[in-house]
Amino acid sequence: MAEGEIMPIPWIVFRLGDKELASCTMKGSFMGEVQATAELLASEHGVDTSEILVTIEARPLHQKPETE
Repeated sequence: MAEGEIMPIPWIVFRLGDKELASCTMKGSFMGEVQATAELLASEHGVDTSEILVTIEARPLHQKPETE
C-alpha cells in the first residue's frame, strides 16, 4: 500500500436487484443486526427477505454509498 492510500475496511451492503439500499461498516455491528436490517428493508420495499442480497465488500471508510 502506497503512502497516503486509505486502507479499505469491510462493509455490509444490502441490495435489492442492482440497487444498493443500505450499507454500514462491520465495526460495531452486532449479532442479529444483519438479519434485522434485511427484514426491515424487505418490509419497506414490499418484498420477501430472501430477495435482499447481503454482501461484504471492502471499501474506503469515506466512500459514499450508491444510494440516492
